[in-house]
Amino acid sequence: MIWNVFAIASAILILIMAAVFISRIKVKVFFRMQNLSECTLAIHLSAAYGLVRIKRSLDIKKQIDNLVNDEEKSAEAVDKWQRKLEGKTNEDLIKHLKDPILEALKKWTIHYFIWRTGAGTGDAAVTGRLAGAAWSVKGVIEACLKRYIPMKKTPELSFSPFFQAVGFESQLSCMVSIRTGKAILTILGLYKKWKKLNNRRIENNGTSNQGFNDDSDGKFERNDRREYDRWRSG
Repeated sequence: MIWNVFAIASAILILIMAAVFISRIKVKVFFRMQNLSECTLAIHLSAAYGLVRIKRSLDIKKQIDNLVNDEEKSAEAVDKWQRKLEGKTNEDLIKHLKDPILEALKKWTIHYFIWRTGAGTGDAAVTGRLAGAAWSVKGVIEACLKRYIPMKKTPELSFSPFFQAVGFESQLSCMVSIRTGKAILTILGLYKKWKKLNNRRIENNGTSNQGFNDDSDGKFERNDRREYDRWRSG
């Protein structure tokens, strides 16, 4: 009797896990920017057939204003990102993780992608050139999306020139999804790749100091020895 109950419970647990693994994680993104007065980002995530829901909203303009007004935090943030961008290690990581990340993107699906933009400078000729540049940028982004991420619908892109007004506004909304099982395997694969590269970096740093003694003075000892030999040879 106990074994029957255990078998039934195990079967139910396996079915639940299988159902969760084949379910989709859906992410909805909404971005809006209008002149310099509004810049907001909203992200809605749902998983496990809607049983898990996460909603986050961010006022990007407010965050930037707070960062700019706080000079100490602004300086710290700039220094932090500068150190990260200048590190050769980060360049190597980006170079080696580029292909795995692009492969991971192919496992996502874009359900819809809508990007509407409007802008004007008050000068019809300049606005016309601006419209051409905007369409070029949108065309490149559309081509990249179609190349790396499967899409269920053709992206809806538009640009409205304001020939008689000065202003800028842009709205972007999209929904992407991925099966939970694929998401877990993708994250584990990327983490494994990153861990391998990080360990290799540590090993290279550890062997790059060969020739130094325990007090890290080997370099100076070699210089002193060369100076001594030069002095003896006259």
